[in-house]
Amino acid sequence: MLEINLNNETEIEDYFFGATSNKDEIYSNLFECIKRGILNDLDHVTFCIITFNEGESMEMVCSKEDYLMNLDNVLTWHEETDQFEKCIEIQTLKKRIDE
Repeated sequence: MLEINLNNETEIEDYFFGATSNKDEIYSNLFECIKRGILNDLDHVTFCIITFNEGESMEMVCSKEDYLMNLDNVLTWHEETDQFEKCIEIQTLKKRIDE
């Protein structure tokens, strides 16, 4: 699970979608969390905890209903970055959802 510190809520979009975001780390983490959720039949998984400088924190979760959609996003990222071994692992995990 990712644990990140940000100055404020406006930095969330930049962290996840900005030009300098570490998408490989983000998508790899999301995959591992969803994998744990599928293998353990969890209703949701927490994939990130964000702590703000003001001391507040928030959890970002992925619900069981969104596992497949998020795996598709993770798969697209790995295809675009030519990480084909990871693509096979993702496809295998997607099949478990269909079972």
